[in-house]
Amino acid sequence: DLPGCYDLDGASEDQRVAADVILRRDVDAVLVVLDATNLARNLFLGLRVAGTGVPVAYALNLVDEAEARGKHVDAAILSEALRAPVVRTVASRGEGARDALRAALSVLARGGAALEVPSDAPGLHRLARQIAGRATTLSGEARAESRLWRLTTTPSTGLPILAATLLAIFSFVYF
Repeated sequence: DLPGCYDLDGASEDQRVAADVILRRDVDAVLVVLDATNLARNLFLGLRVAGTGVPVAYALNLVDEAEARGKHVDAAILSEALRAPVVRTVASRGEGARDALRAALSVLARGGAALEVPSDAPGLHRLARQIAGRATTLSGEARAESRLWRLTTTPSTGLPILAATLLAIFSFVYF
């Protein structure tokens, strides 16, 4: 687990060392830790690792925080999409650690299933978002928050909202 590592083209020395070991296939299997609160971003690294051909198992961590935010990630759907075992974990309480180790040992013993992944970054990001979208269910409140986030951060809608907000503040202060 390298916190802050989202790609095999890492900028820091520890990320480069980990990537070098994986890319040279100096490992027999890899346990990729996925953050359930930000699954698509973490799946990018998981898909890159899977694309190397190294057997992979996944620990889906922070499921308690994701569920507190109204997100439920279905490990079975994720496992099916990734063709690898996915174990739900809560590292802060030690939940699922043994199951994650068993999953890693199982892919080590039987090898991993081949997973075809795009070789380009945009294709990988698209696939990561698709898989995360299929595996994640949002509560009503989380869906509204997600819609609001997309609405305000997309340039075509976010800029007019920003302009209207600034105009309203300006009008309130000066008129």
